Amino acid sequence: MTDSILFIYSKNGNLKAIGFSDESKKQHDELISDGWIHTRTIDSKAFLIDLIKDSNPNKIVNKIKSLHKN
Repeated sequence: MTDSILFIYSKNGNLKAIGFSDESKKQHDELISDGWIHTRTIDSKAFLIDLIKDSNPNKIVNKIKSLHKN
């Protein structure tokens, strides 16, 4: 299930996430050389399930809608 894997990076209080793909290694290397720190590798599906379970569903649904791909 690599389609739901995200690599999370942090730098100066900011976060970035990149998905698992053929380009992941290249993106990882570029972020690291730019000072980003790999903080976690997560299963985004499991993360969203947990987030929805422990949060206000209406707020989460609206937030998820705002993140959709065009």
